[in-house]
Amino acid sequence: MKKKIIIISIFVFIGLLITALLLYINRTVYIINLDINPSIEIKMKSNNKVKKVKALNSDANIVINDNFKGKSLDETIKKITDNLIKNDYIKDSQATILLYTTGDIDKVKNSIEKIYHDKGIAFDIIVIDKITKEDEELAKKYNISLSKAAYINNISKDNKKIEKDALIDKPVNELKETKETGKYCEKGYNLEGDFCLKEIDKKEAIKGMVCPDNYIEHNGTCYHEERSIILDEYECPDDRELVNNKCIIREEIEAKSNFTCSSGEAVQRSRASNRDVRDNGDPNEYLCEDKSNAVAPTLRCLTINHTMIGGECYVGPAPLINGGCPNGDTPLGDGCYSKDDGDQWVCPNGDIYEKSKDSYTELCPDTFNYSVAEGSYSCDKGTLSGSVCIIEREEEPIRKTKCEEGSTKLENGRCVSLNDTKEKINGYYCDIENSKVDGNTCIIYDIVEALNKGE
Repeated sequence: MKKKIIIISIFVFIGLLITALLLYINRTVYIINLDINPSIEIKMKSNNKVKKVKALNSDANIVINDNFKGKSLDETIKKITDNLIKNDYIKDSQATILLYTTGDIDKVKNSIEKIYHDKGIAFDIIVIDKITKEDEELAKKYNISLSKAAYINNISKDNKKIEKDALIDKPVNELKETKETGKYCEKGYNLEGDFCLKEIDKKEAIKGMVCPDNYIEHNGTCYHEERSIILDEYECPDDRELVNNKCIIREEIEAKSNFTCSSGEAVQRSRASNRDVRDNGDPNEYLCEDKSNAVAPTLRCLTINHTMIGGECYVGPAPLINGGCPNGDTPLGDGCYSKDDGDQWVCPNGDIYEKSKDSYTELCPDTFNYSVAEGSYSCDKGTLSGSVCIIEREEEPIRKTKCEEGSTKLENGRCVSLNDTKEKINGYYCDIENSKVDGNTCIIYDIVEALNKGE
């Protein structure tokens, strides 16, 4: 009986072990987020086989219509890439990919690089290193991948003007251009070079002679279109300085003075009453201006034929009329004297003050005593520099774009190689303003200048 119990126990143990092993093999060990425009999530098992491929947006439903369960990572990425090409999500053999994984990033990246290299696709892989709580919230709110949410949050931090919801539906290549150039479009428009395009109508195209694919007509010649645009230098308005890729606005305000005097009043040298003191030294230095022992100017008459009467200057004499003086003049001896409003007051240093010019001073500045005031300057805000406070503010610079060396930027913001031309071929073209050919159809656009984070 004991032998049977032991045998049963062994079978039960083996069954539990197999169950545990199967659960381990089938559990999700890591996930991969791929974003081109379709957003795709790949769940990998511990045996490095695919557990599930999930569409994270409607575009992805088209490219994951196969059963990927149990396939290797390389097989899965290859099939997804084939479907992307087939459904025109990879155009002109170029692709920009957002990549995030909780697994071995080098392994996943190497797999993508090999497959795209073998297929002759030029690619740019943007790796998202980590996902934050903010990224998770944005991904959940708009039903987008974690990698795309992280990249959008990154762009938004660089440029506070851009509303995040305007970026949700943008393809990855456009997000990358916005990140690098600072140019962006409102919701509903797509960024192309320096302009934003929104489809507004379609018309039948005209058959005739046109430039081959990837060539643009300019002044009657077909030039090869260069896709890559690189950054020029940052620029600031003339009254701003560029420091660490930021425009610095500097404002100078007078610092707060904390100067005291044991005798007299603290004044800046530039405001001293004595002209000689005012003009001799640092204009921002604080001095003690002591008037306690100063003297008043003395009155003097303007010319030698004036007469001092009762401390005032009078002009005269004029003859008496009928024994008196007309017009309120003052009689003195045998004549009449009129008061002279042009009296002058003179200080010891010879400075003259004339009443008629309202420049009379009660005390002579040259008799004031001066000494250096004790104290310092301070700032409520900004940085102290001498007697002024320097306040600095930062603004985003204007970022200009230019084409790579060897290519030229056209008026529409596109880059072309002037050394690579071709003859026209039979095809379809549009004679409608602001339109492009798509097959045998003219897509008509509303075109506006792209916004810029420096504006």
